[in-house]
Amino acid sequence: MKLTGEKQGRIHICLCEDNEEHLKRLSDTVKHVAALKNWDISLTMFQSADDLLVALESGKECENVYPDVIFADIEMPGTNGIELGKRISRMLPDCYFIFTTAFEEYAIHGYEARAYRYLLKPVTAETVSQTMEQILNEKERNKSLLLKDQGLEVLVSLKDIIYISAEDKYTIFHSKETSYFDKISLKKCENLLSKYGFYRIHRKYIVNMKHHKKVGKGVVVVSGGTELQISRDREEAYRKYFMAQLEKGMLE
Repeated sequence: MKLTGEKQGRIHICLCEDNEEHLKRLSDTVKHVAALKNWDISLTMFQSADDLLVALESGKECENVYPDVIFADIEMPGTNGIELGKRISRMLPDCYFIFTTAFEEYAIHGYEARAYRYLLKPVTAETVSQTMEQILNEKERNKSLLLKDQGLEVLVSLKDIIYISAEDKYTIFHSKETSYFDKISLKKCENLLSKYGFYRIHRKYIVNMKHHKKVGKGVVVVSGGTELQISRDREEAYRKYFMAQLEKGMLE
């Protein structure tokens, strides 16, 4: 078993803003937040949507790596931010597109372009920090496991795993549609997945808290209504861990 994309690596960010002063201010804010958070970023700036689209189509932006995040103004000469957002959603469906504008009434158009967020100017360090933290949390949750199931390599998204159980010589990964078998130990699974919202509730079970439904006396109920035994000495710690994950927004 192997966790794919275990390290976040460099975050590629594009800024698109026709006002040079606003572009510099946003650039300085993003760099400041990245330095505080110790994020490894590359930053590319454009003063028009058309320039950004040309760079994307030629593959020359961000050192030949497509952006993870785009911050773009709405009102720009030529192609405006709304149209840019629509084209980005078709070209780069995995890219997080964020509108920045001084006009609150444009918010509804952000949804038309499938924007991830809509930020009012002036964009603050706090807003950038909160938005990027949410993005990075989502990217963490979208990781996958490469399992060796009966001789075949199978890629399974972490978010699809409801719980993991130890049975005989195998560790079984239970999803909504099917179950996958691997010979990795439950202890290794616990060590690998605990930082991604997985919690060991019993010597035989690990639960993906994203699929938590309720916890009662001696039992945890997960998606699909499956009831799993929880050890008495783990129940209080499980409740506290669940609340901590909820407060961090890791269970959305």
